[in-house]
Amino acid sequence: MGQLKLWHIVVLVPSVCSDLAATAILRLLVELIPGLLVGYLLGRFKPSWVKPLATPLVRYGVPISLMGLLLKGGLNSSLISTAAVAAAAIMGMLMVLRRWRRGDDPLLSPTLQLGCCVGNTAYFGIPVALALLPPEALSVSIGYDFGATLLAWGLGPIWLAGSSPEADPQRWRVLINHLSSSPASRGLLGALVVMATPWQATITAAAKKNGLVGREEATGRGVQYIVREFFRNDDLLKLIKFTPVMEDKTFIIQGLGNVGYHAAKFISEDNKIKLIGIAEFNGGIFNIEGINVDHAKKYFLKHGSFKDYPKATFIKDASLLLKKQCDILIPAARENVITEKNANDIKAKLIVEAANGPITYKAHSILNRKKVFVIPDILANSGGVAVSYFEWVKNIRRIRFGRLEKRKNIIQMNNLIEAIESMTGTSMPAKYKNNFLEGTNEIDLIRSGLDDMMIDGFQEVKKEFLGNEKIPDFRTAAYKVAIEKIAMSYDSIGL
Repeated sequence: MGQLKLWHIVVLVPSVCSDLAATAILRLLVELIPGLLVGYLLGRFKPSWVKPLATPLVRYGVPISLMGLLLKGGLNSSLISTAAVAAAAIMGMLMVLRRWRRGDDPLLSPTLQLGCCVGNTAYFGIPVALALLPPEALSVSIGYDFGATLLAWGLGPIWLAGSSPEADPQRWRVLINHLSSSPASRGLLGALVVMATPWQATITAAAKKNGLVGREEATGRGVQYIVREFFRNDDLLKLIKFTPVMEDKTFIIQGLGNVGYHAAKFISEDNKIKLIGIAEFNGGIFNIEGINVDHAKKYFLKHGSFKDYPKATFIKDASLLLKKQCDILIPAARENVITEKNANDIKAKLIVEAANGPITYKAHSILNRKKVFVIPDILANSGGVAVSYFEWVKNIRRIRFGRLEKRKNIIQMNNLIEAIESMTGTSMPAKYKNNFLEGTNEIDLIRSGLDDMMIDGFQEVKKEFLGNEKIPDFRTAAYKVAIEKIAMSYDSIGL
């Protein structure tokens, strides 16, 4: 078996890198580096292991994983379009490699198969996506995974085979065979079969089931709690000349993914702050009278864009929405959206960083000079981490929260209601009685715990910010509080 050259691995990179936008550093570390390294080392030094390892993974593991991901995210136009983009990108890369490669240095099919199995998004990426990605990101991730897998297995062996038996006049027949037998095709076929059976609902529900109840909404819910807590503190409101009344405030959100959607939904519905703008990667919408976030979300998922949205004005350049007049601006998508180039144009008085690092250092300095209050990401979007901690605790206990005390609490509440009715001689209205007797569910406890942690964190940072004249802003105060806690933890274990 010939040696595996470095350029052989390059064909796998587009299929891996295509998902990096969705899961950033995590997928880079989990998938790209160890995956390609293992694929290269095994193909280079243990060629006899190639076929025994590759065969079961290609035949069973990847199709089943891909099928689960398709069932979880659903087959829609967004998936098809992103799959086409991935396919086109990988095809272009393969064509470049085919022209660039010198000499007759064939890539043996088993080695390519193992490299794809270990390094391709379909093997490492799909399980990671199933476990971590929110539903809003799945269509993009699935599309890239599907296109990458199909092309890597289908066209890779054909165009990179050199003088191997695959480069004969029956090339197209071989190509069709590769495409039809690829793990992507098998996974798609499996998903279509499941969707056509009576067990679709059960199987799809199993594919979608993961984590702790409330985990999906956790980060957005945490953002809502932070916004609400800010309006409870008059000493902070005075800094930006806000009143504690939330109902007359407006906000714009940048990004309608998992975090952005839930933050916008809870802030607009629970706190009655008017949502007037939504910015997405391919355009945004603005309506000074308000936007229904659920209606907008359904439209975006169906059409893949806000273009022609009937209940608001479509703005093609979504970055312009960041400069619109509003009380609160919530960047909830990606980093570096507010820079020194647009910071002076920001009109919001309060910015809540629901995304990681949406404001650059220079932009933050400009905002400070403008007296714009910024609640930093380290505090504002920590709700997801908090609920992940709850999930860890639940896994250790191996029992859901509230399991032991729920029925006891219901009995006590029923006894209390009966006593009140007996002493007053009147019956409690049914709607109030039902609310009392329903008891506390796990989601109520998760939200209560998250609320408590977000309030405690906010108050700790606020105390540091107002109590130390050397601290110029809330971000610095948050960093100081966090570093002190880390130092205390290290000191407590003798480090």
